[in-house]
Amino acid sequence: MRSLFLLTLIIGAFSYENKEPSIAQIAAAIASVETGENYKGQKGRYGEVGKYQILPVVLRERGASPRGTYADFVMVYSYFRSRTTSHREACAAYHRGLNGIHKKAAEDYAQRVANLVASMSQ
Repeated sequence: MRSLFLLTLIIGAFSYENKEPSIAQIAAAIASVETGENYKGQKGRYGEVGKYQILPVVLRERGASPRGTYADFVMVYSYFRSRTTSHREACAAYHRGLNGIHKKAAEDYAQRVANLVASMSQ
């Protein structure tokens, strides 16, 4: 029952005025969650690159540049979005991979992104 409640909250945050968020809004929210305002070009703990903190192996798999730019983010996120049923699941997949979208950490991540997107839309 708790999962259903959380899912309803998450979906509600992404359905502001029944319209899906733009990829630019999601990119801004993910960059904020990943690196915040103080990003200075540093790599993540596992070698993630760019302000979107994308793993180099994911960039290679998608044929993107090794820098983790906005264009690279769009390519990676679009891949996840095309294989999931919602932006919430795409955000969860961005965080934990396609096989990890139902893990608590992925759901929490998707909720944080959804909350930021909702606050941008107001």
